[in-house]
Amino acid sequence: MRDNPWALRFGTAAGSVAAALTLTHALWPVLQYTPFLLGLGAAILSSRVGGRWGGFLAVLMGVIGFMLFPLPVQQQGFLRFLPGFVLVAGTFSWVVARRYEFEAVVLRSERRLQAIIEAEPACVKLVSHEGVLLEMNRAGLGMLGVEDVSEVIGMRVLELIHPEDRLKVDEMHRLVSSGTPSQLEFRLKGLDGSERWVESHAVPFEVSNRTSEGPSAVLSVTSDITERKRLEDQLLQSQKMEAIGLLAGGIAHDFNNLLTAIGGYTELVLRSTTERDKRHEHLQEVAKATHRAAALTRQLLAVSHRQILQTTVLDLNVLVADMEQLLRRTIPENIDFQTVLSPVTEHIRANHGQLEQVVLNLVINAGDAMPRGGQLRLVTGAVDVNEESARRRRPMPPGRYVRLAVSDTGVGMTPETQARIFEPFFTTKEVGKGTGLGLATVYGIVKQSGGYIWVESEVGRQTTFEVFLPVVQELPATAVPPAGAPAIGGGSQTIVLAEDDGAVRRLACDVLTNHGYTVLAARDGDEALELARRHPGPIHLLIADVVMPGLSGSALATQLKKERPNVPVLYTSGYTKNVMMGAGFEQGFALLGKPFLPADLLWKVNEILGTTVQ
Repeated sequence: MRDNPWALRFGTAAGSVAAALTLTHALWPVLQYTPFLLGLGAAILSSRVGGRWGGFLAVLMGVIGFMLFPLPVQQQGFLRFLPGFVLVAGTFSWVVARRYEFEAVVLRSERRLQAIIEAEPACVKLVSHEGVLLEMNRAGLGMLGVEDVSEVIGMRVLELIHPEDRLKVDEMHRLVSSGTPSQLEFRLKGLDGSERWVESHAVPFEVSNRTSEGPSAVLSVTSDITERKRLEDQLLQSQKMEAIGLLAGGIAHDFNNLLTAIGGYTELVLRSTTERDKRHEHLQEVAKATHRAAALTRQLLAVSHRQILQTTVLDLNVLVADMEQLLRRTIPENIDFQTVLSPVTEHIRANHGQLEQVVLNLVINAGDAMPRGGQLRLVTGAVDVNEESARRRRPMPPGRYVRLAVSDTGVGMTPETQARIFEPFFTTKEVGKGTGLGLATVYGIVKQSGGYIWVESEVGRQTTFEVFLPVVQELPATAVPPAGAPAIGGGSQTIVLAEDDGAVRRLACDVLTNHGYTVLAARDGDEALELARRHPGPIHLLIADVVMPGLSGSALATQLKKERPNVPVLYTSGYTKNVMMGAGFEQGFALLGKPFLPADLLWKVNEILGTTVQ
């Protein structure tokens, strides 16, 4: 061969020719054509080992050998065959050398191809027409959790497929075996018990010459898409939660308008009755029901990330320590409750009351998972999430977080339950024992606070909920004792009221008018702007609903401030302040959340106008 050293070529040619000459002299009396045959053999042998030049060298040495070591006179007739010997031996040596050079090229190509296949990160496998595994590369062995290819060669491929996916994989194999390429996503089950999602592209492949029709095998390239599937599931779950949240938020927003009117008028009528009046007790029940309904809408708004949250800088350790006695009274006595607080103090920004609700809901949920008792641990700590950890917990970015973990040794959850655990109204409890909003509320509060929540569970063993809230460098504000609340009074200023809901508009107008204010009430932003332009005197306050047909609350405020720059604005809405700030509202705007009571409205107006009330 061409890459063989010349020493090998020369040595092979010399050895083969020397052997041919020796045998020629010894066997000439018996076989007169021995020199021809042995010389030809020497040339072929040299071509096989030394390539074409080795064959030519053997022919040349053979001719020289016959000249230097002539045969007896009676055997000189052989020399007339010398030209034929040279021609035939040279031709054979060239043909043999070319053949073996071609075989060497093919062998090198096969080795390169094998090296490429082994380096391929995807699984490359060859499966017989009958579904038996014939070949597999190293990546495929890694997917199956084995080290030696002999452990899987000869197995039926369907044995390596998740039972629920075997039927469709078998159908794909039959389709490709009939000559049609195909692709499919399915779950691969490794010999080590692992399970992963894969995407396989399969084509028909001929491994031998056959007389029967159709391919003899199926060649497939299979990629691990477990991570992609996980991200797709996360995206789908996120989109589903967002859609449910939008629906819940829309319902809660409309319901808040109804509750504002119901609660407001109920309070007004209650003031006009005495405790001896039988209607007074009935109205109190209406007021209680209104408060419960308002709490439900707050949960729905929390689910939709649209709850009004006044955030402050908090120390999670302090919050949990203050709640510990309450938490112990909440869970059954047969549960061993432990709190492990971090020695490192880090601060987060969240709403104090809502974060308490997160802790309480998680602890109650853990207690409900252990009807026969068990262990419940609440752990806090500061953690640094690096790039690798963030990739496993997408979309959480790397950074420093305060971690809250609530673990129990209860009944656990199946993967199917874990996938739906944060959905509103989804519950595993009996009918009447749960609303299905507890964990959905937790999810909404955590997301609205800029955090992330994860759940890990194993059926029959344990469940852990982890909440990650980003660390802030601010310090908690020093608490200021609340001033004594004055009695509700009124004022004499002029207020422009823009509210598209008739019941809420009439309630607010009655409350403000009854307390001395002059109210210019409008159904929408355009009418409010027109009323303000026609009013000859000063306007002291604009009260505007955020969402209205025509001019929105913020657009109305912008237009009015162009004409009356000093007019303060009070917005009313059930939407979160964070959402409104992202929609073009000015920093530090005043907001009255729905549903509100008459007293809430009067106190907010008093706060803005600085009215002295009696």
